[in-house]
Amino acid sequence: YRAVTTAACRMAQNGKDFVRLVKEKTGLDLEVIDTVEEARLNLKGAMLNAPKDKKYVVVYDLGGASTEISLAENSAKTHILYTISIPWGARNSAEAYDLKEFKKTNALRLEKDIKEYVSLFCENAHLEEYRKGCCLIATSSTPLRLCSMVKNDGYYTREKNDGVHLLCAHLDQAVKSVENMSIEERSNSAYIGKDRGPIFAAACVIFKAIYDGLKFDELIVSFKGAQDAMLEELKNG
Repeated sequence: YRAVTTAACRMAQNGKDFVRLVKEKTGLDLEVIDTVEEARLNLKGAMLNAPKDKKYVVVYDLGGASTEISLAENSAKTHILYTISIPWGARNSAEAYDLKEFKKTNALRLEKDIKEYVSLFCENAHLEEYRKGCCLIATSSTPLRLCSMVKNDGYYTREKNDGVHLLCAHLDQAVKSVENMSIEERSNSAYIGKDRGPIFAAACVIFKAIYDGLKFDELIVSFKGAQDAMLEELKNG
């Protein structure tokens, strides 16, 4: 097996204590992976949904405490051309920017900060040189939940929507509907739920700021991510 933990343990003051306690209580050896390995695993899993006719992929994974964006060749070698880790995810940004209830002013501050990172990514990755042969893939539950809303599935359908292509204009409409919900309405939503209710408005701000900043008209939502990559590597030795 391989058991990993990501940004939460990287950032937490007691991250090492948590890893030690898990070992004592369960016998599991947790590996605190760095941002590069996290990006590589998410990329490798998401690329299982990449179209064969695209030479390059941009993948972004929105987590609880960080968000990784990577540009890579669309090949089995998982050759990353450039990656960036944004130190904001759904949970820590909801707390730091006071966005458990949607507040326009706070959302604009978060959007501005995220877009600065995205602009840096586009510049350093030389994205315009690759754009014509590139597709955009978004992993994590946020795009999958929004996809279920766009398709009016009636509930959060992860596996069913793995690999679905969505127009960003349709995602804009779903994001807007989330902004208009109270925290109670989000918590009671079949697409969001009580665990995600307090953090989903912030997640949507980050999610939209990234696809807006990257300037793609369409993206692919992916249920496949780091877990799938690790399973594939364990299976193949």
